[in-house]
Amino acid sequence: EFRPSHISRCWNKATHLMKNERHTINNRIFLPLINHTITTIKDFDVPSLARTAHGIAKISSQTKLSLDPSFWKAVEVETMKNTRIEGRQISNILWAFAKVKRSSPELFHFMQIQIIPKL
Repeated sequence: EFRPSHISRCWNKATHLMKNERHTINNRIFLPLINHTITTIKDFDVPSLARTAHGIAKISSQTKLSLDPSFWKAVEVETMKNTRIEGRQISNILWAFAKVKRSSPELFHFMQIQIIPKL
């Protein structure tokens, strides 16, 4: 069974493979993984969600891969369902939103509430 942790690791590994190949890779090779990610995102735990958002944002910026805004909205919604979110996960998700130039005042406010007690 292909679990959310497997999906997030695929995105993470894909970013490493992209380092030298970004100009030769066709964006369409990611479509099956994108579709599977979108259909299962509600099952992701926070670490998998953070790794996936980070990986997709990195690949998007390197290949000009464009995702439907509903993907980023789903990341936002699923992130805000979790009150136990670690610093690394917060930074990965915020970095991903910044990298794809996606604004989310609600998410940023939620993250602020999560960060302040950790200071």
